[in-house]
Order: sequence, then structure tokens, then C-alpha cells
Amino acid sequence: MFGWYAGAPWESWKSWSAEDERVARESGALATSDASRHASAFLWTNGSDGLPPEPVRGYYHRIAQTLHWQNAMIDTVSTFAKDAAGKPVWDGIHMDGPYSWRPPSYWFSGKYLQREAHLRSRVTTK
Repeated sequence: MFGWYAGAPWESWKSWSAEDERVARESGALATSDASRHASAFLWTNGSDGLPPEPVRGYYHRIAQTLHWQNAMIDTVSTFAKDAAGKPVWDGIHMDGPYSWRPPSYWFSGKYLQREAHLRSRVTTK
């Protein structure tokens, strides 16, 4: 899992200067390109605790399209980001821990709650 991490200048969008934005675009292109060469890169995250504002998300998405990013890409990995109504804007990844090893399916499980409920309903106990 590659991408921008929390607590870094990458998530301080409101304080970015024009130079910061240029560096972010170029760094995004370089980092995405480098990660795309790794067989283990199964996911790219454009934001960690925060949800990048639309202009930033837009150029991150264009970078991925230009580079033909072949794997999953999400914009935030936490439930901290909220929309105008206060509802969490969440891409389905468990950011809040645990901070110990879990199988890859764990990190995506919240995205597919309806599917999991359907599968559980089909399991019978004897």
C-alpha cells in the first residue's frame, strides 16, 4: 500500500503555495511511477487522514490515468474527512487500526458489508 501519509505537508493543502502545489504534482507523478513498478503495490492512497480538495484529487487522478496506474486508488483511508452534511467521506479502508498484521481482506472488509451480510446469511449451522 503506497501513497501520501498523515501528518506530512502533503495533507496541509490550505497552506500550500503555488510552489508547494507544483512540487506535489511532480512528486505525485514520480511516486506513482515508482510504485507502479513494484509487484507488491496493490493500492495507492491520495490522502491519509484527510480528503484532498477537488483540484488536488483531480490532478492526482490525471497522473494515475497518464501513467496507466493498474491497481486500486483511493482518496482517503480514514473516516476523519466529512462532507458538507457532516457525513464521513470514506473509501472503505480501516485506517483506525489495529496496528498489527491483518490479512489484506481485513482492510477492505468495511467496503463490502452488504456482500458479507449476504454471504453470512447463506451459511447454515448444524
